[in-house]
Amino acid sequence: MKSIPKIVHQIYWNFKKVGDPMPKSWALSSEKCRELYEQAGWEYRLWGKGDAYKLINDNFPWLRKKWMLSSNIEKVDILRYAIMYVYGGMYLDLDTECLKLYPVPEADIILGGTTLQKSILSMFYGINNNVLLSKPNHPFWECILHRINTYSISDLLPSFIRISLHTGPYCLQSTYEKYPNKTGIIIEPELSVSKTPDSSTYFIHDSTKSWVSIPDAIHLGV
Repeated sequence: MKSIPKIVHQIYWNFKKVGDPMPKSWALSSEKCRELYEQAGWEYRLWGKGDAYKLINDNFPWLRKKWMLSSNIEKVDILRYAIMYVYGGMYLDLDTECLKLYPVPEADIILGGTTLQKSILSMFYGINNNVLLSKPNHPFWECILHRINTYSISDLLPSFIRISLHTGPYCLQSTYEKYPNKTGIIIEPELSVSKTPDSSTYFIHDSTKSWVSIPDAIHLGV
């Protein structure tokens, strides 16, 4: 039985100005994760905009139109699921800090959080998508990509709700709940937290909410 591949994936391209460097806090978190996992024999890959377009074009031509019409942050969400399907391994958001090496258990997919869905208006979710682990070619990721491709949502909704429903944590949660065969899919409640870590915490999510628009941020108080 093949294990989850030892490769860490992260995604970065500047949405506002091409060529601008990664924010310092993200660069520090990313370098810490890279060093920790490379020392343990893992590969590391940072995906840019060009890599993203090529992956979608080469592997998901049926998704190309939806991809082109999606916002930048929705593209990043779509890309993380596409990476998990094609390559597998571990995906980490750039605002996720690696506290210690995660001893990957035998599983097909590992997600962080709880199956208890919380209110979308609270900005907190049961299953989050900042840390994902998977074997390649698992149909769950194909399922979520097909859901995104056929999902229609009003542009009148606040961006944080629209993004979460379309491609983000709520989309992941909903796909998991409806997925018929959950055998081999593990939900790790303490895999990644956005609170004070303890001895059982492997990742801490800074939850910068960089994808929330300015009007939404004012409304949310973030």
